[in-house]
Amino acid sequence: RIGKRRYVDITKLERSVHGLFGEIGAYVYDETTSGRSVKNDDPYVKERIETISAMKSEVRAIEDEISEIELTHPPKRLDE
Repeated sequence: RIGKRRYVDITKLERSVHGLFGEIGAYVYDETTSGRSVKNDDPYVKERIETISAMKSEVRAIEDEISEIELTHPPKRLDE
């Protein structure tokens, strides 16, 4: 259960975050090279930043869940 949460769920979220960073970068690049400036309240950027923040919060929640599981269910020793 811990492995799935750590390596599947967190990895999936982190890849999504990196993808959103790429989208923001491409958008800023396109806007800048077209002579337009990007403002802090740009809806495109703002939406993606909010999504990234939510995903990072979800990663922290999963990490907290994993820590709780590890504290309440310590790993079994091989000689048991």
